[in-house]
Amino acid sequence: MKTIAYILFVIMMASLTSCNDNEVSYVRQDQLAIKTFPIASLVCPRLLPDGSLITIVADNTANNVTARNGELNPTSSAATHALSFRFSKLTTDGTWTQSDGLSFNITTEDNRQRDNQLAVSDDAGDIDITSDGNVFFRYCLESTFLGVANLDGEIIINSDLKSLFDDKYIGSTALDDGSLAVIHGEKPVISILDASGEWSQQISLSSIHCDGNAHYKVYGLCGNIMIVGNDTQQNENMFYVFSPAGELLNSGSCNYNYDRIINIADPSSNTTYGYATISNAKIQTDDSDSEDGGFVIKLDSNGNVIFEYQTAELTDIFNLTMYDGKLLVAGDYMSMSMDYLSNVNDMTKFMSTITGKIITLDAATGDEISVNTISLEGGVMPFAVVPDYNGGYYVYLSRIMTSDAGTVGNNNSYGSSIYIYHTDDLNKLNIE
Repeated sequence: MKTIAYILFVIMMASLTSCNDNEVSYVRQDQLAIKTFPIASLVCPRLLPDGSLITIVADNTANNVTARNGELNPTSSAATHALSFRFSKLTTDGTWTQSDGLSFNITTEDNRQRDNQLAVSDDAGDIDITSDGNVFFRYCLESTFLGVANLDGEIIINSDLKSLFDDKYIGSTALDDGSLAVIHGEKPVISILDASGEWSQQISLSSIHCDGNAHYKVYGLCGNIMIVGNDTQQNENMFYVFSPAGELLNSGSCNYNYDRIINIADPSSNTTYGYATISNAKIQTDDSDSEDGGFVIKLDSNGNVIFEYQTAELTDIFNLTMYDGKLLVAGDYMSMSMDYLSNVNDMTKFMSTITGKIITLDAATGDEISVNTISLEGGVMPFAVVPDYNGGYYVYLSRIMTSDAGTVGNNNSYGSSIYIYHTDDLNKLNIE
């Protein structure tokens, strides 16, 4: 999320192994069952189609793993930095698994990262989840390095971008079949790395020109590829949707650059839709003024807008869940501005005031059904809400306490633990 993801953090990851040795603590609060896990997420946790939560955690003991593609041995004149990580996965029943440690070996031409800790901006590192449940972690350092790994424990790419492509890197996204699409060039082409590790022949994309003055973002949209950005020739934001084969499916003007597109299959229509989210955005209020808020925009597979929902109740949007014709939007509201933060203690105070929010929408129309506030001691970041199919809910969340002073903002911007609350009524999570 934009308000959090620019904080510096170290990242780490690989193949799943059970963590049965880790004790899970069970406590009671206001007659609610709570499970607590010592997971310090380094990226925003993401929801899998099966209702489990996946995130990336640090692993300073990870061994370097040979990459399927790319060069691991840097030149002697370059600086080398290890970006080590693990996948960490939670299910609603309290099963916790982690991967073995993996590392990206990153070569830079200077010593800006002298302490081997790499800065991750809001666009640099994230988890890709396809509609089929394939999971990838992608890390791009200032458009010079690309690292990609999957949940099976393979490092797919670990390379200087110049060694992969001799032109401008635009972006990349995972596709439903487990392949990775990389867009590059001012006259863009698609290079697809298939599941076996082979690059396909480059596919030229028509109707789009990505010059050096424009910024573009690449998303996976219902198995297709969506590119959104400022077209300097048109002097407006434009979107393009291509099939993986390079066929232009749709294009047009676009009001926003999205933070993320979450692909969700609607069982009632057997159709997958993309839900674009925007956090920390300026929205218009009734008196024509603007304030911080968030957007959820429903798209069809060609990028056409079905509905646009905006709210001042959320400044961060984390994950969406579809259930019984409803869309459950999990996020938080930040009443303070980050503009006035000067140190780590200020950051802790700021984050300890965050209020959790769950907004329920009609999944077909985007009409707001309800807004539930999650207010507990400290700051609350609800990552996702999952139905228990018996009238209740599981809520994945983290909590930031004032006692966390000096730790928030380093390597645990999303808290030092993840909690799973089980309740038959979301209102019970508001103690105010």
